[in-house]
Amino acid sequence: MKRKYMIIVLMAGALELTGCSQGTSNSAKNGTTGSENTIISESDIAILDTEDMFTERDRDTEYDESECTAISLSDEETKCDSDGVKMDGQTVTITEGGTYLLTGSLSNGSVVVDTDKTEKVQLILENVSIINEEGAGICVEQADKVFITLADGSTNKIVSNSFTGNEDTNIDGAIFSREDLTLNGSGTLKITSAAHGIVSKDDLVLTGGVYQIQSEKQGLSGKESVRIADGTFTITSGTDAIHSEDTDEDTKGFVYITGGVLTLAAGGDGISSSYVVQADGGSFDISTSSTETDTSTKGIKAQKYVILKDGTYQLATADDGIHCNGNVYVCGGTYSINSGDDGIHADDQTVVLDGKIDITNCYEGIEGQSVTIQDGTIKIVSSDDGLNAAGGNDQSSMGRPGLQPQISDSRQQAAALQADVASAQQANLALEQDIANVGTDEAVMKIARERLNLVEDGEMIFIDSDK
Repeated sequence: MKRKYMIIVLMAGALELTGCSQGTSNSAKNGTTGSENTIISESDIAILDTEDMFTERDRDTEYDESECTAISLSDEETKCDSDGVKMDGQTVTITEGGTYLLTGSLSNGSVVVDTDKTEKVQLILENVSIINEEGAGICVEQADKVFITLADGSTNKIVSNSFTGNEDTNIDGAIFSREDLTLNGSGTLKITSAAHGIVSKDDLVLTGGVYQIQSEKQGLSGKESVRIADGTFTITSGTDAIHSEDTDEDTKGFVYITGGVLTLAAGGDGISSSYVVQADGGSFDISTSSTETDTSTKGIKAQKYVILKDGTYQLATADDGIHCNGNVYVCGGTYSINSGDDGIHADDQTVVLDGKIDITNCYEGIEGQSVTIQDGTIKIVSSDDGLNAAGGNDQSSMGRPGLQPQISDSRQQAAALQADVASAQQANLALEQDIANVGTDEAVMKIARERLNLVEDGEMIFIDSDK
C-alpha cells in the first residue's frame, strides 16, 4: 500500500482549501496575503452556553452523616427508621425527598426513587453492592432531581444481569433515571450491565468519582445531554461508550466534557451525539471496533458540531477518528490518531484554529467540503489524500474505492511472508542441528551418504525400479 506523508507547520496566517467544481483543481490561499479570508475565533463557534452546565450542588459532595436517613441493605431485612422508605422483599422504595446514606448489599433487589415531582433526593453510596437479575440496581421513577454521591474511600457495585421491561417501562440501565441525574464524589462505582450502564432520560451529569463500566450496550447515556466535569472513567461497551440523542429537540442531545480521564473501548462510537460534542479539556484514550460491517465505529462523532478546545486525544478507531455530519472545529489540544478511514472528517467545514495533530495512519487525513487551517502543527500519514476539500458525504473505510483490494493484497502478502518465515525457521532448525553434530562420526557419515552418495566397504545398494 502506497503511503503519503505530509507535515504542515503554520505559525501565522491561514491555509484554506475549498472544493472546486468539476474540471478545476483545489486552491490554497494564504490568509495573510488577501482580504477574502476571515480569521475565525473561538467566540465565533460558541454553540453551547457552558456557564451553567454544572450547578453548585452538582459539584457539592459534602454531607452530615448525622442528618442523613440511614438505609442498611440486607437480603434478610433492610433496616430504615424513616416513614419515607418502604420495603417489599428486596425492593427498597424511597418516597420522600432528603439525603439517604446507603450501606450493605442486595443479592437480587433494587433501590427505587419515587417521590413527588418537586422533591430532590441524594443517595450516598458507602460500600454498597446491589445485584438485580431482572432490572436496574438503582431506578429513579420520579423526582425533581437525584444526586448519587460516592462516599470517599468507598467501593460500590451495581450488577444488572438482564432486563424484562416492555415499551411502557423501558428500563434498560444498571442505574436508570427518568429525571435529571447527577453522580459525584470521590469513591469508586463498578457497573456490569446486560444493557446500558448509566442512563438518564433527561440530563446525565458527572462531576467526580471513579467509574468502571462494562455494558453490552451504551456505557453512559443521557437523552438531553451527557455532561462531565471530572472523574476517571474506564468504559468497555458493546455499542457507544458515551451517547446522547434527543429526537424531540434540535438543541438537545449533546455531550459536554471539561475534564477527567476517559478510557473508552467501544463496539460502536467512542463518543456520539445527535447535536454537539464539545470538549474543553480532559484526557481521552478511545478505541473502537466491531464485527458488524454496518456499525458506526468512529472515535468522536456528532451530527451538527464537533468542537474540541483542549485536551489530549489518543484515538485508535476502525472508522473516522473525529467525524461530524456538519462542522468540525479543532481549537487546541494534542491528538494522536490511528484511523481505519479518515483522521478528521466533516461533511461541511473542517477548521483547525490550533493544536498539535499527529495522524499516524488513515485513508484521508483531514477532509471537509472546505478545510481551513489557521495555526498549529499537523503531521499526516495517509494512503490517499493528506488534505481533501473535495467534499461529499463520508464513506466507511470498507466502502472506500480501491481500499478493499489493497487490504486483500496486503493480507495475501502477509500470508506469503508468514509462509516464508515458517520455511526459514525449519531450515534454521536443521542447520542448528547440523552445527551441533559437526565433528561427530554420525555427522560425517550423514554428509557422506546424503550429500556425496558414498557407501562403506561391503555395503550393497538396492534401487527400486518403480521409483
